[in-house]
Amino acid sequence: SDPGHVIPSYKMARLVSLFLSGDEKEVDIILPTIQRVTKGNGLDVNRVKDLLETYVNPKIYEKYSPEIDRAVRWCSVLLGPMAAPQPYVEANCPLSEAPHYAKLFRNIPSAKQLYEIVNEKRLLPLDVDFSNIVSRVSSYLSFSQIKYLLTHRSKFDWQAGDLRRLRYVYSVKKKVLEISESYGGLSFLPQSFFMSVFVGEATRASLRARVPK
Repeated sequence: SDPGHVIPSYKMARLVSLFLSGDEKEVDIILPTIQRVTKGNGLDVNRVKDLLETYVNPKIYEKYSPEIDRAVRWCSVLLGPMAAPQPYVEANCPLSEAPHYAKLFRNIPSAKQLYEIVNEKRLLPLDVDFSNIVSRVSSYLSFSQIKYLLTHRSKFDWQAGDLRRLRYVYSVKKKVLEISESYGGLSFLPQSFFMSVFVGEATRASLRARVPK
């Protein structure tokens, strides 16, 4: 199950021993070296160089000794342990909790508060102020959130005007969702932006229509 054990250490040590000496007599020396690498403790440079010096032709080893040394040390760096970067922790708080913006959201309920109020006192109509606030912020809610609000409360629990606006925003978002699902590909990457502009303008227009002149 562990990817590090796809090729068992013993079989790998046996293969290296056969390659160097032609038999299995060096398995007991090579095996700890391989296990040290697989455990993340790095390559034993001295042991590897001793093995090479023993089994490589002396003339070749003497002639290319600097190159062999560099190659072994390069492998040591390649197979050596390295420090894992510390996970990045975002220190900033949500904008709604930042002091500069907190006052702007003071009278606007969070999604958690919306669900809590909608689900409590199911036998009583919703508070008038709450109904008005939900109506005003409905354009900022997702399609699934508006659907939840409409399906978990009777139509008689909402103020008539607020219910009309909720249903209107719901129908607009549903139509936008249907349109967006029919498109795709790189040429339609900006579609979400233009859809959001369309939804925002449509819902703002309906809100302006409710304000008496």
